[in-house]
Amino acid sequence: MMKRLNIIVFLLGIISMHAQKDEQTKKVTWGIKAGLDFATFSGNITNADLSTRISFHVGTMAEIKISDNFSLQPEFLYTSKGSRNGDNTDNGIVLEYLELPIIAKYYVAKNFSLEAGPGIGFAYLATLGGSDPVISSEINRWDFGLNFGTSYKINGKFHVGMRYYLGLTNVNSSDGSKTIPTLPSDDFKNRTFLISIGYFFSRK
Repeated sequence: MMKRLNIIVFLLGIISMHAQKDEQTKKVTWGIKAGLDFATFSGNITNADLSTRISFHVGTMAEIKISDNFSLQPEFLYTSKGSRNGDNTDNGIVLEYLELPIIAKYYVAKNFSLEAGPGIGFAYLATLGGSDPVISSEINRWDFGLNFGTSYKINGKFHVGMRYYLGLTNVNSSDGSKTIPTLPSDDFKNRTFLISIGYFFSRK
């Protein structure tokens, strides 16, 4: 829990350093976001009864205005993924990521945008059931995927959004010699549905 709190404080610190600095350009708008993750795996699943794991994400974002209808939104997030194994949370896998999505936003109407873009994450911790044993050596630390979603702004500052993350990297270790007990043992990938709320510190 302390590790998670330290990460949240670090992310908020980034915002406090940059929000006022970039406000003068009016083309870069800094913000914070948080929300729920509904995570599971897909792929070659033969020895596990997987179900959705509910967790959360929190982080920073910066919307860079390119034109009246198009923006880029890089983000830096803490996000917790993985899956439950049936109804037994002790056998589920918990993956703690630091993630960098780069999202292209196209405004199809005022304040309403369609979103898509890549994301790369680093799993700094992996456990079974959120506690020991630590299984970080059993997984690929780097995860790459694609994001698809929508978002809506309220009064130019408040942000609500939905997004689907399609992982493209095998979570299991690439050499094929290690497996995660009671969970997918060959080729399985992250699948996450996210619901977010956020706040931008200045208008574009």
